[in-house]
Amino acid sequence: MNFPPPHSLSDPEKVASYACQVAMGKGWTNLQEQNHTSTAETEFRLSIKQRKDAILAARRPINHPILYTPANIAQARRNIATTSWGKAWYNELRQRTDHLIAQPAGYLEQMIPALTPTNPYGFTCPACVGRLSQPGAGAYAFSWDYRSPEVIRCKACGQELPDAHFPEDRTLVCPRRNQTFTFYLSPTEIANPDDLTGRHAWPWVSNPAYVSAAGIVRERKVVFMLKTLIQVLRPDGRYIPLSDTTVNTSPAAENFEIGLHVLSPV
Repeated sequence: MNFPPPHSLSDPEKVASYACQVAMGKGWTNLQEQNHTSTAETEFRLSIKQRKDAILAARRPINHPILYTPANIAQARRNIATTSWGKAWYNELRQRTDHLIAQPAGYLEQMIPALTPTNPYGFTCPACVGRLSQPGAGAYAFSWDYRSPEVIRCKACGQELPDAHFPEDRTLVCPRRNQTFTFYLSPTEIANPDDLTGRHAWPWVSNPAYVSAAGIVRERKVVFMLKTLIQVLRPDGRYIPLSDTTVNTSPAAENFEIGLHVLSPV
């Protein structure tokens, strides 16, 4: 996450004070009135809502189903039955879905957490940066597997994160959202705990960047669940009979099984 101070704060002491309040305090600055919404903000939010309502009122009617039409499903079945790439796609989707519908109660809540995910763009591996990898290498520098969803792995050194050896001690507090985000620090930041300007952070496209492995894990999980749902569900799936292989009676599991039943070539 980028954390540059406001451009209006040119005084180093003010920059440090601002960073301390936002990153290490309660999330409020001296300029903010806590638990209060200004008239300007209220009016702005109302104008945005009115604009959204006007746009939605003018939209075109939607013809359902909007994801998969009967022709799309027929084409998918032909590809699965007659092409190697179609079979490979279906088998991989089948494996993912078999894994998902076999999970216990509470799995969906685990995979779609309430805490907002963070951006993986500036990922830096704290275990091998400067040795096997570069700072700010980004999403291409780590892997994630849905079968072990609570960690990411550095492709260069194999380090799993989050890890207690690289604690996420820096926090970003967002009091009005009631959320607190955690980040791990570079060695030079750890060695200079009173310097909150960001000059010692790992760089990403010339900006200081804080990395949260826990936040990236949340992002990977949410994206995986959304991608899988889009691939296996159709809006009118509830009208299609379930196959005999359903092993979980939860609504989510039934939906996954319905989607695969529709695409099955047999």
